[in-house]
Amino acid sequence: MKPKKQESSTCDDLFRLRLEQLLDQRHVLYRLAGKIDWNAVEERFGRLYAEAGRPGIPIRLMVGLHYLKHAFNESDETVVARWVENPYWQHFCGEEYFRHELPIDPSQMTRFRHRIGEDGCEFMLGSSPPYSPIPRSIPGFEPVFARKVGAYAGSGNQ
Repeated sequence: MKPKKQESSTCDDLFRLRLEQLLDQRHVLYRLAGKIDWNAVEERFGRLYAEAGRPGIPIRLMVGLHYLKHAFNESDETVVARWVENPYWQHFCGEEYFRHELPIDPSQMTRFRHRIGEDGCEFMLGSSPPYSPIPRSIPGFEPVFARKVGAYAGSGNQ
């Protein structure tokens, strides 16, 4: 089943601060999250899901985790574990409030890569301009792109 879009809630939670109120809006990941065309990403990958069945994991979360994994040279397991500890990573992946539990099982990242294929990985990681949803450069941010995208798409846990 298609993943639900991550919508912001219409009312505030009395006992929690939204991440956007808590974070430094000058931080590079905060700015990058605002520059990515998340609607294009959801449109591109939303077609790969059936209409019926169990709801999928939000596409922004999956794409955000893959971008963070690639940019910071992490494994599937470590990117998911570090996501829990980092409010900037959570905001980047579309969370509204800080979460204290793992967002997904790391094996779901491998299944997502197989679902989107090599072309989807290239689109997702910005190596197919001018259609890339990810801006080419953000001042002050130099991600570690250590792997070839083709090898990344076919691997289980690169």
